[in-house]
Amino acid sequence: METANCNRIDATPDDRARRWIRAAIMLYGLLAFAAGAVVWMNGTGIGPTQLTSLSSPSSMRPDHGD
Repeated sequence: METANCNRIDATPDDRARRWIRAAIMLYGLLAFAAGAVVWMNGTGIGPTQLTSLSSPSSMRPDHGD
């Protein structure tokens, strides 16, 4: 497989197609790796971040003051 034509402006359409396909495979591989890392991090027992006090369970009690 010749890789010399991949960097030239006058590369053949076949070389350009191979380069595009290789780049697409690498991009989707990187996305799959990142998704796997996110799944792995979520499985390590780290809980969700509490951003506000509104999301705390104590603020969800029905406290009407009757």
